[in-house]
Amino acid sequence: MNELFTELYHEYYDDVYRLTYSYTLNKEETEDSVQRTFTKLYKNINNFNNDKEYIKKWLFKVAINDVKDLFRMISKRRIVNIEDIEKIKGKEENKITLDLPKKYRILIYLYYYEGYKIKEISELLNLKESTIKMRLKKAKELLKIEIEG
Repeated sequence: MNELFTELYHEYYDDVYRLTYSYTLNKEETEDSVQRTFTKLYKNINNFNNDKEYIKKWLFKVAINDVKDLFRMISKRRIVNIEDIEKIKGKEENKITLDLPKKYRILIYLYYYEGYKIKEISELLNLKESTIKMRLKKAKELLKIEIEG
């Protein structure tokens, strides 16, 4: 059990981190969410067979739900950390993608960086395939505008 968890942790940590960061744009919140996600994996490790693709999708689903829960909690508090806003504004790495609204940023990450198909993304995010297609189209348009200046 521990060996399998360790293997999965090392194999998927970066993927879960990048996905979560694309939601939060905050290093500390991302690290906390990733930790909660892998804690859930550890507690449920006996419920899985060795289907790594299924486990990866499960991790993504747990991470997405964790971040959504975090946002619900934050929106109730209505707190904005000014330091985080400044960090985001000054960040040059992946700047264009980070400038996209969250609903597009997540799709770009899952579709282009992780290679998920539209149907898989719709299952992960609980959205209709047509919604995913429309948002991907809009995200591409926004990226094109951003790149062309």
